[in-house]
Amino acid sequence: MRVFLAGLTALVSLTCAAADISVLGNTIRIVGTIHSDDYERFNAKADDFDQTMTVVLHSNGGLLLPTLRMGRLIRRRGWNTSVEYLCFSACAALWLAGAKRFKTEQAQIAFHSARDQAGQASEIGNRELSSYLADLGYRPEVAKFATATPPNEIVVLSGEDAKRLGISMTIVEPTTPLATFQAILAFQSLGSHPQRAPPSPKISKTITRLYNPDDLVPGSGHKTPSIIRHDEAVPCTSPMRAC
Repeated sequence: MRVFLAGLTALVSLTCAAADISVLGNTIRIVGTIHSDDYERFNAKADDFDQTMTVVLHSNGGLLLPTLRMGRLIRRRGWNTSVEYLCFSACAALWLAGAKRFKTEQAQIAFHSARDQAGQASEIGNRELSSYLADLGYRPEVAKFATATPPNEIVVLSGEDAKRLGISMTIVEPTTPLATFQAILAFQSLGSHPQRAPPSPKISKTITRLYNPDDLVPGSGHKTPSIIRHDEAVPCTSPMRAC
């Protein structure tokens, strides 16, 4: 199913800062937009662990090249990936790097073409992404699926798509309740967006049924800044950007 990005709203307001990368037990969480220095930050944390880790993702995408470097590191280490709620664009490519891939029933994993500075499909970026997916062992059909959708749209990976493309994945229960996850991310974003304007009423039904914008942050006394228009995200400034 394709969705136009201009009318799409995400789960939470993801700040313009680099992704938050944190470690808890045998999991590494990557939350937010992937920026140019996030590979170095991720690699520094990865050096501390010899055991198998699971990388839990929540991101609307970001820069393609650091994402692909992170994905190759995940695959070299034999680590797993998991999505509980939302993983778009470059994040979806990162999820595919997992030796084992997990998602919750409600998780939305979505792809589209890399784009250039003009917002058009980037042949260079799509070649890089296709080469990366081939290195991970995926069939050419996976690269076609990941790059065929225009940059102003996304296509959500369905169970039927995954089966047809040979993408194995395991459905798991979320480790963090949605309300708790919203509250954590709202707290992280308040410094950048304390008074965000109401989002566009044109909300994808797929996203709306999963993420209620009327939820309250417990104890906050105001509504969660829980959804934003995807086109309010960090603007693409590189020909190697997938978001």
